Amino acid sequence: MAYKKTKTTNGLNRFPKVKYLLVIGLLFLISACAVESNIESVVNTSNENNPTPSATAEDQYQKYDDDDNEHDDQHDDDNEHDDQHNDAYFPDDPNNTTPVTFTENVHSSLPEAWVTEYNTIKENLLTIFPLYQKYYSGVVVYAWNDNVDDPYSGVQGGAYISIENGDASLKKFVMEIPNRELIENGFHRYSVIVHEYFHCYQLSLNPHANKPNAAPTSFDTKWLIEGPAAVVEGMYTKQYYGNNYTVESQNRVHPDVFTSPTKLESHDTSMGIDENYSSSIFLVLVLAKELQNSGLTEAESFQLILRDYMASNPNKDTWKTLFTEMFNMTLDEFYAKLPNYSGQKNADILPTATLKLEDIF
Repeated sequence: MAYKKTKTTNGLNRFPKVKYLLVIGLLFLISACAVESNIESVVNTSNENNPTPSATAEDQYQKYDDDDNEHDDQHDDDNEHDDQHNDAYFPDDPNNTTPVTFTENVHSSLPEAWVTEYNTIKENLLTIFPLYQKYYSGVVVYAWNDNVDDPYSGVQGGAYISIENGDASLKKFVMEIPNRELIENGFHRYSVIVHEYFHCYQLSLNPHANKPNAAPTSFDTKWLIEGPAAVVEGMYTKQYYGNNYTVESQNRVHPDVFTSPTKLESHDTSMGIDENYSSSIFLVLVLAKELQNSGLTEAESFQLILRDYMASNPNKDTWKTLFTEMFNMTLDEFYAKLPNYSGQKNADILPTATLKLEDIF
């Protein structure tokens, strides 16, 4: 889900003297508070009266985003800021086993039941695929109900992973939960947690994935990033809630998958053909089927796709070569197999019901 809210004006423009006095007062407050800028954020904050520090303008881009059920895939305009982080520092310690830290800003607009479930899901995921300080040191979570204006200064609404306040060693984990889903008990209110967390896991595997999309050696092949995250999202929902989220909400495979699969390599070229990542999921599921046809077990096949390929450190220059080495087929050979699945959808090639995430990771 990637969108920007339209804010109403507050009327200050009609009172210029008041506006200037407020600006002067704000500047005074900023300078007065500067000496406290190094204070660590409060963990598990749920008070809307304690917003986190503002992010810089350059911080506002989406590295990875999640797509809402009722919206075609979109890449946020904030990506225009990617090139401003080409030289940003981030840790590079692939053997680090120190757990990533979490700083959580959970807004009081979210019901207690959601907060409880968020904590349960996070603990489950940390057990299945833990996060270590290999390429970033911490995650800063912002979560709120979309029935309130964006409550955290400098944090735009949506569901995405970015960098926190210009610091490439910290990941910004944003979840603006639609109030409609909370009222209707939509499973996306929980599955989005899994989807975005898995992006954090991907970022802990591959240093190139931590680079901005515009960087020449970043990794941004869409279906190999969003497809795995959405597959894990569906598997978690099925395993822990008994709900077949993939069938119900991620089953609209576009016909272009069979004739022009290269469109799914980019957010821009996949506009309108990857609703809720359904088409990206399809490519992942077909690849898993083909790997099983080659003699691998189902768990081994998904392990290669969901974990090992990203851990092989693909980037824009190497991802096709590494695809061939990892899956024992060229990308073109894989794409040539897709017409054999014409007429099928994700519901037809799902992982078996007995396959658990723990079997893969």
